[in-house]
Amino acid sequence: METEGGPPHVLAAGDHGGAARLLGEALGLWRGPALADVIDAPFAGERAARLEELRVVVLEDLVEARLARGEHRDLAAELPELPASLVVIAHH
Repeated sequence: METEGGPPHVLAAGDHGGAARLLGEALGLWRGPALADVIDAPFAGERAARLEELRVVVLEDLVEARLARGEHRDLAAELPELPASLVVIAHH
């Protein structure tokens, strides 16, 4: 997500609606655990962990963008669906 004009840049520029749209689209492409079909391969473990970390970062950014848009109630209703690691971060 480090491409010029990508979601982090849009979020930093204050375009919370644009960032939420782009981040939501990115998460919509996620299909289960990363590298699940080759997780036993020597290269897969670290890369799968890194991809999961990136997915959580994108989810955190999406929550930040939606909060900035005033979507507090919608997000509160979605809390049970969020990964536990993100819910813990949100309470700090």
